[in-house]
Amino acid sequence: MQSPKANLSPIIDAQNQLCQQFKAFTECWAATKEDWRDAKREQFERDHLQQLGPSLARLSAALDQWRDLVVRADRELAESTTE
Repeated sequence: MQSPKANLSPIIDAQNQLCQQFKAFTECWAATKEDWRDAKREQFERDHLQQLGPSLARLSAALDQWRDLVVRADRELAESTTE
């Protein structure tokens, strides 16, 4: 009996898209900062954007761990069905 394989492509695609979109956002934000140079911009950046990069990095790391766990579980299930 053949064991089912986990389809990880949707999560990998989503993770890649998230990275691409964040890169595009940071480029747009850099251009915006060139024109918006006041205390309100600095406050907006502190209040809303400062933690965005670290939060996305933590999310990406969690998705990597989850993907590894699914692969390991799939491998163990495949091994248990061959016994």
